Amino acid sequence: MAKDRLGLALSGGGYRAAAFHLGTFKKFHQLGLLDKIDAISTISGGSIAGVFFLLHYKGDMDAFEKLMIQKLKTSTFKRILFNPFLVATMLILIATPICIGLCFSSLVIGLLVFLIEVFLLFIFQFTLVPLTKFKIRAYDQIFFDKKTLNDLPKKPTIAINATNMETGTLFTFSQNRMSDSSYQHPKDNGQPINFKHEKFPLAHAVASSTAVPFIFNPVKIKKQFFMDWENTKDRANPSLVDGGVYDNQGVHKLTQSNSSHFCDIVVCSDGSMPFNFKFTGLNSLAVLYRSTDLMMRKIKSMQFVKYVHEANQDIAYFSLNWDYERVFDETVNAIKQKKTNSKLMEHYGLPSAWLKNIETIEENRENIRFFLKEKINYNGIHETALTINEIQEICKIDTQLKALTDREIELLSRHAARLAEIHIRLFCPGLHL
Repeated sequence: MAKDRLGLALSGGGYRAAAFHLGTFKKFHQLGLLDKIDAISTISGGSIAGVFFLLHYKGDMDAFEKLMIQKLKTSTFKRILFNPFLVATMLILIATPICIGLCFSSLVIGLLVFLIEVFLLFIFQFTLVPLTKFKIRAYDQIFFDKKTLNDLPKKPTIAINATNMETGTLFTFSQNRMSDSSYQHPKDNGQPINFKHEKFPLAHAVASSTAVPFIFNPVKIKKQFFMDWENTKDRANPSLVDGGVYDNQGVHKLTQSNSSHFCDIVVCSDGSMPFNFKFTGLNSLAVLYRSTDLMMRKIKSMQFVKYVHEANQDIAYFSLNWDYERVFDETVNAIKQKKTNSKLMEHYGLPSAWLKNIETIEENRENIRFFLKEKINYNGIHETALTINEIQEICKIDTQLKALTDREIELLSRHAARLAEIHIRLFCPGLHL
């Protein structure tokens, strides 16, 4: 009988998510699960953490943690902002209208040149200011040192996910392939479109996964990475942006039965941006940004229902903004709504007298909560709990690529470690902890 495959999904959320995932790695190490992972699926900030882990974890968690903290205190944002080409471009754009205006002794001419520049910058943004190119260079300097997919260890396999703007599906980079299901099964009924993955740079793969739309230009796949460029160049032109546009939690590849990364047991570490219930729309850009947030929230809610309570797999799914008591209330609610699968109910071993109907479940809510806590030895989880104020504090950290402080990293990591143990023990009976 084949053993159950264990998968780890790492969400997007910039450096904040990467620091959160560090806590998840530490908890896996403490529980003796780190070497049992079969597949890791990563999105955006999770791709930074996942790839860096595979490159640098050599069995010594303390050494890995120290190295990753050092990297998370080094700003990718500053490396991009102070890239010599970008600085020179900005200086030219600023100086040109001033110089022309002075030459003609005309403020109107200077202003006209400035408006032309703004127009050209809007039309040719990704050509004049290729921020993704600068980010790739920064990633290599800080995290990846020009390593390629071929430099990753064979196990666990990794799915570095980006959203392909051409096909509307995920484009995935891994140790043994880079592909998109729409290219593997083309709608024109032609031959599959394949790529040469071995020498593809990891910095490019992670830059694809973290290419936030509107800010970073999409990553293109150069012709030398096509298996048969001449016969496929007119059939495929991948344009890759942040994987979070399609799946910001990273669970998709691990939960699809036809995926090579499918796992029977999945742990999802979600350090993405919690939904902000305050909104002041002063312009169209604010409304567009809010609309994106709403779509992301809808996707996340659907994933939580589908992949936690209704799944046939063992799924442990925990999120950055959750307090530690929430999971027990959510579990009671799921039992009331009959959204908890029979395998989990059998694992819980709750007295049948409490479960007769909705009324008896509600009457015994506190009993069920206490029973579940005893089941997972809740009081034996040794990570010190964060206070409500500390949880609110880490939720306010930007999901960008700015350097984090030691305090921010420690709080994020400790919070993830505690959440991970609670959820793994509660929702992954197949791990036999």
